[in-house]
Parts: sequence; structure tokens; C-alpha cells
Amino acid sequence: MASRGSSTMANPDAAPLRRSLVAGALAGAVEATCTCPVETIKTRVQLARASATPQQARMLARGQLVQLSNPVLKATQTNMLLVGRDIVRAEGTLALWKGLRPLVGGVMIKKALRFGSFAWWKGAVTGGHGGPLSVGQSLLGGLFAGTIETVAIVTPSEVVKTRMQANTAVVRSSLVRAKVGSIAHVTGQIVRSEGPGALWNGLLPTWVRQSSNQAVRFAVVGEVAQRLKARDADDSKQGWHGFAAGGIAGGSSVLLNNPADVVKTRMMNQRNDLTSALSGDGNTRPTTSHYRGSFDCLCRVARGEGVAALWRGSFIRICRLVPGQAITFGAFGYFSDALETAGL
Repeated sequence: MASRGSSTMANPDAAPLRRSLVAGALAGAVEATCTCPVETIKTRVQLARASATPQQARMLARGQLVQLSNPVLKATQTNMLLVGRDIVRAEGTLALWKGLRPLVGGVMIKKALRFGSFAWWKGAVTGGHGGPLSVGQSLLGGLFAGTIETVAIVTPSEVVKTRMQANTAVVRSSLVRAKVGSIAHVTGQIVRSEGPGALWNGLLPTWVRQSSNQAVRFAVVGEVAQRLKARDADDSKQGWHGFAAGGIAGGSSVLLNNPADVVKTRMMNQRNDLTSALSGDGNTRPTTSHYRGSFDCLCRVARGEGVAALWRGSFIRICRLVPGQAITFGAFGYFSDALETAGL
């Protein structure tokens, strides 16, 4: 790979703002499509709390089998392979890509905003002269990018995605199944029954997760890429630096903020509760919200299900985010190189 291309592959903040926006969107589409099945399984596992007793919740947290009565998790395992197997058996293989459309749409905009915001931040910090950022500057740039994407797109798209992924084969008729699977229907149902503000349910834990994610990722990617480049100065061998740095950054961010991800999932899904019933016209009737806020949710999960429950789904997130971020940063560099070659 040429020297020009390899520098972009390993260090995303080297791309100008316009290319960062376009390359980020394209990289997001690739990453979302590849990792959607794992995201679906992760959501089901995190929603697999036992509503009957704290003892069942603690058994779930330890990964033991629990026979749940709620319809949202027909798969009664918290092992990711067994949950995936049960989803395929009960709902079909394509159910692993349930929520893909809002996921891809949201991720494309999210990644465009993320890389574009970070590129803008770097330009502002360096005065438009380029050059590497310090670790502290990368951390602040990641916080800035995470804040922008959280408010603008991440929270609403993930509310819709979480509601869609939480619906299972308990809905049998093709008419109802089509309505449940429709982005417009789910969004409209949320707005009508809960108000427009419900699309930002879980905003605080989502912001904590996203801002800390991007702070860690951009800082780690920058440092890892520089260290890899120092050890392997041959430009023709530097194409893998973006993939390696992105994978390491993805794993690091999971260990830091998985509790925020668990709280975010619970908050977003609470009005589509595990005990929701179907009305005569095929619409779900959500039960009353039972978490008073993000902190209340955090405390109740820790007390009722054990502290370990706050890291439920962390292994699945690692399985998704390590390759996912490797794909994202690697694809970002690839598309940036292609756009630069095309003169964009």
C-alpha cells in the first residue's frame, strides 16, 4: 500500500473533514451489517432478567439455565451460542438481523458524525496544520465526538432498535409481524404511547457509554498506531495497523463502560416491558415504567441481580466490538484512501 494510504489507514484523524464524513458513513454500513447478529444476541442476553425472584436473576448473572416466563427471551440461556441457536430455531436465521435497517441507518450517520466531529476537533486544536494529537487531546476529542453522536442520532436509533430486537416469535401472524418489524410502526408507537421524549430514553447512560467509548478508542488507536508504525516502518506492511489498533481499542472500551450499556438497554426497553401483552389490533400494551432513572436502574440491577449483572453481555460486546472496531477503523482508512485517490 502506498505511503499516503497507509498513514490514513492507521491514523483516522489524518483525513480531512469531508472525507472523514463520507468514509465514516461507509465504514459504519460495513461494520453494522457484519456485527448485527452479535448485537441482537447481546440485547437479548441483557434483557434476560428474571422478573419473578432475585434468586433467578442471580442464576442468570452466573450464566446458569433459568426457565423464564416472559416472552421476550424465548431462549432461556445466557450463553451467546445457545441464545443464537434458540433465536434461529424460534424465529428463523434472518431474526439475527432484526433491527438491521435502523442499525445501519443510525450507524452510518453516527460514524459520519463521529469521524467528522473528531476531524473538526483536530483541526480546531492544531489550527488546521495537522499533526498528531496528544493522548489528552485525543481523549477530549473522543468525548466531544461521543456527545455529538449521542444526542443527534445514537439514542433515538438505539431506542427503536432495542424495541425491535426485544420482539420475538411470540408475535405469530404475518400482519402483526410486519408491523412489529417496521421502523415507522415502532417509532410511531413509541411517540404515540409515550411521547417524543421517549426516543431519548436512556440518554444519560448512552452518553456515558458513547463519550467514554470514543475517548478511549481514539486515544488508544492513536497510541497503538504510532507504536506499530515505529516497530514496522515499511509502508507496504502498515495496512493492518488500523485493523489492529481498532480491535484493541474496542476491547478496552468494553471493560470500562459495560455497566452503562446494561443500564442503557434496560432504560430503553422498560416501556416495552417483558410482560407486555398484545391487544386485539396487534399492538403491544406497554406496562408502567419501573425504573425512576439511570441511577435507580443501576442500583436495582446491582442489588437484585448482583454486581456481576452489570457486566452481563460484556463477553458478547467484546466479541462484537473487537472485530467491529477493527472493521470500522480499517474500513475507514480504506475508504479514505479510495476517496483521496478519486480526488475527493
